[in-house]
Amino acid sequence: MAYITADLVTKVQDNIQDSAYSASKIKNALNYTQNSVFNKYKIKSMKTSWTFTVTIGNSDLTAGVGLNANHVSSSTLVCTTSGKEGKITYIKEDDLEELYPDYTDTTLYPNAQPEYWYEDGLTVRLFPAPSVAYTYRLRGYKKPNLLSDDTDVPSIPSEHEELLIEGASARILRIKDNYDQAGVHDVLYKEQLQDFVTKYTEPHGGKAIMRVNRGWNITHTIDSLHRIP
Repeated sequence: MAYITADLVTKVQDNIQDSAYSASKIKNALNYTQNSVFNKYKIKSMKTSWTFTVTIGNSDLTAGVGLNANHVSSSTLVCTTSGKEGKITYIKEDDLEELYPDYTDTTLYPNAQPEYWYEDGLTVRLFPAPSVAYTYRLRGYKKPNLLSDDTDVPSIPSEHEELLIEGASARILRIKDNYDQAGVHDVLYKEQLQDFVTKYTEPHGGKAIMRVNRGWNITHTIDSLHRIP
């Protein structure tokens, strides 16, 4: 069998011993399982970067366009403009306000080369607002692949497909009120999760747990990941 959604659905049906169980509900369970892993852990394969050119006087890194659709969380911001290269310091908005109570007042803090970046809800902002159309590279983590079409491939590597199968099976068996069997599959899922996390999370020296950001909530959706407040 190939490592695609259709084959995972069949394997889950075999695992729960119900070949007639709804494929769409199994896909939901597979997505919930995959999302729960990437919501919590910093998985190295999900690291990515996005490039932006700012607008003079606009503190919004994206100049109002908004962060990319596959963006989940941000980790570092680097200025890549020639002669101005360097990492920008992250600061919580509350801490910025303590240092500069009127930080949004451009008359007090005129445009300059930004020293800090912070998160204002779903927006990444710079302080002070830029005086030049600098370019920046934002590093962070992206969403896992949505398992919707039969040919979709999970973001969990194929050698850990049992993680998805057992996690989805446990969820479905709880829905079917078969708590004893759900507990058995949940134990297997947690064993697979531990192996996966040990192998694929960030190396020692950095926290393996996802740094969640203000203003987002996790909800049980199959098409998006959301930040925890």
